[in-house]
Amino acid sequence: MDRYGCLNEKIANEIQQYEATYFTYDEPVPFCGLQIYPIIMRNYNDFMLVNPCLTLNKNETLEGLKQTHLDFLIGKLNDQEEGQLWTLRLSKLFELIFHLKDGVWCPQCGNTMTYAEFITQHREILTQEKPEEEKLVACPKCGSTQLEAMIRYVADPETKKYKLVVAGHSIDAAAFERLRQIVMYQNLPDYYDDSKIDPDLKKDYAERIRIKSQKSGKATTEKKIVCVAAKTSYKMDELYNMPIRKFLMLLTAVDDAIQYEATRVGMMTGMVSMKEPPEHWIYKKETDVMGDAYKSLDEFKSEMSQV
Repeated sequence: MDRYGCLNEKIANEIQQYEATYFTYDEPVPFCGLQIYPIIMRNYNDFMLVNPCLTLNKNETLEGLKQTHLDFLIGKLNDQEEGQLWTLRLSKLFELIFHLKDGVWCPQCGNTMTYAEFITQHREILTQEKPEEEKLVACPKCGSTQLEAMIRYVADPETKKYKLVVAGHSIDAAAFERLRQIVMYQNLPDYYDDSKIDPDLKKDYAERIRIKSQKSGKATTEKKIVCVAAKTSYKMDELYNMPIRKFLMLLTAVDDAIQYEATRVGMMTGMVSMKEPPEHWIYKKETDVMGDAYKSLDEFKSEMSQV
C-alpha cells in the first residue's frame, strides 16, 4: 500500500499536486483565505505534541463513526476532563501552521491582539472613570470595539453543523478533512493516513516497530540535528530554522549515502558479498508503508531473533 492508499481520490490527487508545487519548495499552501506554512525544526517537538488534533481517528469509537472528524475534535474541546488540553493543542497548532497568535482580532481592519494584550488593556479601562457602555476594549489601530476571538467554533443555525472560524475565515467539516491531510503530508515526508486500516493490524504493526526499535535504539531531536550538522556543511542555526520536511529528508539522505558508500567499499575490498549491486541512495524505491505488517507477528518475531 502506498502513502496515499487510505485517502479518497480527490484529496490524494490534491496532496500529490501540492507536493510538486508547494511542499518541494517550502512554500505556504493557500487554504480557505489563509496560508498553511511549513513548520520548522525549532518547533518540531511542539508539532508532535499538538498534531493529534489532526490525527484523531474518529473511526475507533462507535460515537465517532457517526461524526465528521471536525465534530469529533470539537467533542474533545468540550470534554470536561480534557477539554482545556485539547483547546491548548488546537490553539498552538494554528499558531504554528497559520502564523497567527491566539487572541482577538478586529474584523474591520484585520489587526490582532494577544489575550495578554487584551487583558492588560481591559484592566486599564476598568480603572478609568467612564460610563459602563464605554468600558470596552477597542482595536488600537482603528478604534472598533467589535472584536472577535481569533479561533472559535460555531454551529450553522440551519444545518446545526459545526465549523471553525479562524481570523474570520470559515473551515467547515469538508475543509477540515483537507486541512488534516495537507498539514501532515506537508511536514512529515513519510506520513500516511492509517485511519482506515484494521485496528488489529495497526496494533500488530506498532508492536513490530517497538521490537525493531529495541535493536537500533532511539535518537532525540537534538541528537539528530547534531548528527546532520556533523555530516553536512549546515550550521546549527540553519538546521533549527529548516522546515521539518526538508530536515527529515536530509537526515534520511545522509544515512542512506553513508550506508551505500560503506557497502560499495566493502564490495570492492571483498569484505562484503552481494548478488546484486546495492540500490543507489538517490534512487531508492519507496517501500510499502506497512512493510512486513502483513506477516504473522510470530513469524516476524522469529525473523528478528535471527538478525
